[in-house]
Amino acid sequence: METYEELVNKNFKEKSPALIYNRTKDHAKTLVLKLIKEASKEIKLYTSGKDFEFYDDEEIKSTLGDKNISIKIILDDGENIEDYSRIFKNADIFSIRDDADNFFIFLPTVDDEDYKKVNHFLVSDAKSFRIEKTHKPVRNDTDVFAVASAYNTEISGVLSDAFDKIHNAYCS
Repeated sequence: METYEELVNKNFKEKSPALIYNRTKDHAKTLVLKLIKEASKEIKLYTSGKDFEFYDDEEIKSTLGDKNISIKIILDDGENIEDYSRIFKNADIFSIRDDADNFFIFLPTVDDEDYKKVNHFLVSDAKSFRIEKTHKPVRNDTDVFAVASAYNTEISGVLSDAFDKIHNAYCS
C-alpha cells in the first residue's frame, strides 16, 4: 500500500489529471508543498486570513520563500494580512474590499457535486490545483475537505481566471 505522499508524487510524475482527495492537515501540507515545489511560473492562493497558522509552517515558508516565481495571495477576510506580508516577503498580497458583494465560484467541469462550489484554492502554473470544499471552521485534523490534481489545465485555468477576476473586481 503506497503512502499518501507516494500517491501525490506519482500523480505529479505522471502528470495525472486524477483527483487526489485530502482529508487531514497533513495531507493538505503534503499537497501544498508539492504544488509549490512544482511551480515554475506562478502560485495563486485564495484563502482566509484565519488560515495563517497553516501557512506559518516552517517548511511551507521556506519552500515558498525559495521560489523565484510570481506569488499572489488574496485573503477573503483581510485578517492577518500583516502577518502574511511578513512571512511571504516575495508575494503580492491583497484582501477583499469591505464593500465587496458576496460572490461564489462554481466549477461546472467538476463531477463531484461537493466540490462544484469552491471555498479556497491554490493554483500552480495554471495546471495543478487544490480546492477546499466549503466547510465549517476546522476543529480538528479530520475536518479538512479538499481535492487536488497534479495536471488538469481545464480546472486550473478556470481557477486562475477566477483568481484574476476576484482580484480585479473585489480587491483594493
